[in-house]
Amino acid sequence: MRPRENPAPPSSAPPASPPVAPNAASSRPAPTSLPTDCPSVERVGGNVTEPIEVSRVQPKYPDTSGHRFSSPLVILEAVIDRAGTVHDVRFLRAPQITPPLPAFNAAIVDAISSWRYKPATLNGRPVCVYLTVTVSIHLR
Repeated sequence: MRPRENPAPPSSAPPASPPVAPNAASSRPAPTSLPTDCPSVERVGGNVTEPIEVSRVQPKYPDTSGHRFSSPLVILEAVIDRAGTVHDVRFLRAPQITPPLPAFNAAIVDAISSWRYKPATLNGRPVCVYLTVTVSIHLR
């Protein structure tokens, strides 16, 4: 016979949330570095037009010798403000590199953060929007 375990005392803390898949929409953290002129962030669709890219900088990748990539596609989400500036870039699908190379991820985020857009609009007025960016990695 097993000894009886004492139940934990009641807690006033809320119960733990169930685990969420890493790419699930509900697991995305709230934007952390939004400009003050973005009281809300819209999703493209309906009356919200997509921002139009006007300038792009290619990532300056670190040396990747000795590293192996299992997927060339990377998916990120960013917020484009009313001036067309990129904020709060975060990975939805990060590069799969063995062994890990954090400087590689940083190069991608730095490049995308410097991209510029013609702002998205809602009823003809510039608005802040979420934008999903897919990057295909081609190393020489």
